[in-house]
Amino acid sequence: MDSIHIGFLFSLTGTTSLTETGQYRAALYALEQYQKNHRDSGFTFTYTLKDICSNPVECYRHARDLARSGVKIFVGCYTSVCRKAVLPVLEEYDALLVYPALYEGQEIHPNVFYIGEVPNQQIVSLLKFIVQQYGRRVYLIGNDYIYPRYTNQQIREILYKLNSEVIGEQYVPLGHTQLIPNLQDIQLASPSVILSTLVGESVQHFYQSYYELGMNPKKTPIFSPITTELEIQSMGAKFAAGHYSCSSYFQSLDIPENLEFVQEMKKWYGADTVISSTMVYTYSGIQMILDAFVHLQSTDRKKILHYILQGK
Repeated sequence: MDSIHIGFLFSLTGTTSLTETGQYRAALYALEQYQKNHRDSGFTFTYTLKDICSNPVECYRHARDLARSGVKIFVGCYTSVCRKAVLPVLEEYDALLVYPALYEGQEIHPNVFYIGEVPNQQIVSLLKFIVQQYGRRVYLIGNDYIYPRYTNQQIREILYKLNSEVIGEQYVPLGHTQLIPNLQDIQLASPSVILSTLVGESVQHFYQSYYELGMNPKKTPIFSPITTELEIQSMGAKFAAGHYSCSSYFQSLDIPENLEFVQEMKKWYGADTVISSTMVYTYSGIQMILDAFVHLQSTDRKKILHYILQGK
């Protein structure tokens, strides 16, 4: 029986560890379920996990070492800065990254299989809702890296077309948690809404600081395309109440397939498990990649992507 080895690049420590630990758990579940349901595939699937510590330098180093050892398929690299850090490795070793996260778009790399949505698939609907329901004055805040800055450039363009405006824009370092001064500046600007592209540890501190300042979500709610059930569980429901998230997946999706998926994940990890969009992207991406392996009997990057995109 042939063995396929996969490199998992997830941050189990660092500012984005909450999100990426969820992705790692989804990846393990996907591998287990696939092997359970395809015992006669002729393949076994193994993995090596590397903690990339929410750090692009660590991400590059681990990806390079795994590629040198013969790994051709990687999963992970949640932040765009980590994704871009491994591109030279993917190119040099002709390897493939399954990227299970939404991202800013403006990149289509032949060595990356992008799972999550891009702004024109998500942000347009969100901004139309904001303008119709809350007003035309939007204040942007995000962490200072690729995804928030590039996404906010597109938000500005979309708002202009909607006869609306960005009245303020702030960026804080990854992992920044002292956010009361930022919120006080936002209060002075009197926006209709706050649109947050904060990630990692900054998320829960932002919502908690908002609550502590006595700000009112009925008057000025926070909207986010990236805050998920994981962050809400971590911060506490009272801090998230009255605010909005926008995603292609929520755990509460009431269809039979999702109800079964959630039930099985809870059996696997416990009743208090919550499932985020990035976890579903991870699960789905691995399932698709493993299907391609089995059908093609190959780890060739071009063949895998062609099979997934063309269905043959």
